[in-house]
Amino acid sequence: MDPIASDSTTEPVGSGDSTRRVAYADMLDTLQDLSITEEPEALQTLAEEHDHVDYADVSSADDNEYRFRWVFCQLETLRHCLPASVRRILAELPETLDATYERILQEIPKSNQVHAHRLLQCLTVAVRPLRVEELAEILAVDFSTSEGIPKLNEALRWEDQEQAVLSACSSLVAVIGVESQNSSVVQFSHFSVKEFLTSDRLATSKVDATRYHHIPLEPAHTIMAQACLSVLLRLDPHIGRASMKVFPLAWYAAKHFGDHAEFGSVLSHIWDGVDDLLDADKSHFAAWFQIYQDHWDHEHPDVTPLYYLSECGYRGLVDYLISKHPGDMNVRGYYGAPLHGALEAGHADIAQLLLIHCVDVDVRGYEVRTPLHLAAGHGLLGVTRTLVERNADVNARDLSGSTPLHRAMDWWYEQSERTQACRLDVVQFLLEHGADPDAKDSHRWTPLHEASNYGSAKGAELILEYGANIHARNETFHGGHSAVRSRTVNSRTPTRSSPILYCPPTHITGSGRLVKRFVIWSIALPHL
Repeated sequence: MDPIASDSTTEPVGSGDSTRRVAYADMLDTLQDLSITEEPEALQTLAEEHDHVDYADVSSADDNEYRFRWVFCQLETLRHCLPASVRRILAELPETLDATYERILQEIPKSNQVHAHRLLQCLTVAVRPLRVEELAEILAVDFSTSEGIPKLNEALRWEDQEQAVLSACSSLVAVIGVESQNSSVVQFSHFSVKEFLTSDRLATSKVDATRYHHIPLEPAHTIMAQACLSVLLRLDPHIGRASMKVFPLAWYAAKHFGDHAEFGSVLSHIWDGVDDLLDADKSHFAAWFQIYQDHWDHEHPDVTPLYYLSECGYRGLVDYLISKHPGDMNVRGYYGAPLHGALEAGHADIAQLLLIHCVDVDVRGYEVRTPLHLAAGHGLLGVTRTLVERNADVNARDLSGSTPLHRAMDWWYEQSERTQACRLDVVQFLLEHGADPDAKDSHRWTPLHEASNYGSAKGAELILEYGANIHARNETFHGGHSAVRSRTVNSRTPTRSSPILYCPPTHITGSGRLVKRFVIWSIALPHL
C-alpha cells in the first residue's frame, strides 16, 4: 500500500489560528533577540506600516492572511541579521508579498537554481503530499542523459535528505511531520507560494533570476513524469515489498505516473521512455503493475499492457498502444477484452476510443456479459448509444440470463443520485430501441422485479409506461411471485413475492428504502 494515500492532506504552513498564534509569539521573540526591545508593539507597527500593501494581485486572498504571511517572511529575513543592521534591513524590506517572494527567489544560489526549480515544479503538480525522501529522490535523477531518457543515479543521492530539500528551496517550503504515517512530507510554506510561482505576474517579471522560476503546468508534469519513469525503468518483478525502500519514489511513481503522463501533451516529450515501459517483452511493465495493484506474486502479467491501461483509464497510453499493437484489442483479461475492462471500471472515454477499433460490439466477457450489459449497468448513456447505433443486441443474455435492461436496474439503492439519473436515461434509451420490458432471467425475474426489489420507483414507473407486465411471475423454490412482489434486499435466494404487492419490511434496512417501496405500490396500483 502507498505509504501516503492520494487524499492525504496537511494544513498549509502559516494558515489556521493556532499556527498564527505560535508564529506571532515566535516573531516577537525574534525581535527581542535582535535587541528591538524599545518598541513593545514592534511587530504590530511593522504590519501597520505596510497597510498600503496591495494584495489585490490575488483575487480571492484574505488580506489578513496575506499580511500575516508578509510579516512572517520579513521576520525570517531578520532572523539572520546582526543587530547592528536590523534598522537598515527594516527600511529596505519589500513592500508587497510578490516582491518578497521575488527577493527569496533571487537569493537562491545560482548553483542551486536548476535543482530548486525542479523540486518546486514537482511540489506544484504532485498528486498527493510528497515525503521528504520522495522529493529528495528527484535530486538523484539525471535529466541530461544522451539517450533522452532520464536515469536514476544513486550516486547523486544526499545523505541528509531533509537538508537537501531545504537547502535547494530556501524558505519557500517546509517539512511537516505526519504522525499517522510516521513520516514527514514537504509542502509549500504557504498556499500563496504556489499561486505566485504559477502566476502570470512571475512570468512577466523583469528580473531574469526570478522569471526563471515561473512554473507552467505542462513542463512541471513532464519533469514529474520523467522522474517517475526513471524509477519505473529500474524495477523488475522480483523487487518485493521489503525492497521498496531502495527506491523511495517507487510507490508514488507506480500509482501516479499515468496522471502526469496524461496531462496536456506530456506524452509527446517522453515517448522513448514510454516505449521501454510498455514493452511487454521487458520486465518493467510487470513490475509497474505489481506495485500499482499491490499484488506481489512475481509472475509476468498474462495479458497485454493495453488491457491493464484500459482498466486504469489512461487514454493517451491506450491510444498509443492501439496504434502500435492493434492485435492486442482481442487479448483477454479478467473481465474480457480491453473494452470490457474499461467499461467495468466506468471509463466511458476509453470505451469510446476502443469502440472505434472494435469489430464485434457483442463480444462476450466475464459471465458472458456484452459491452452493452456493462455500459447499462454503469449508466453510460453515450457508450450505450454508440453500441446500439452499431447494432449491439439490446436483448443479449449474460450467464444469468439478464439483459442490459436488467443490469440497468439492479443494485439501484447502492448507487449515487447522479448514477441513478444516468441509469434512468439508459433505461429509457434501451426501451426506445427495442429492449424487452418483460425479458426474464434464469430465475424468471423481469426488469420490473429488479426495479421493485432495489427500490427504484422512477425505474418501475418508466418500465410500466412501456407496457411491462405487472403480473409477471418468477420461478422460485416456493412457487413464484408476481412482478409486483420482491425478494429481500440482501439476498438473491428465491422467495415467493411479486414486485409491488409485497414488500417485506423486516428485511429492509433504512426507512428511505421502505418509503420507495410504498411509492412503487402507488405507481403500480393503476396497472393492476
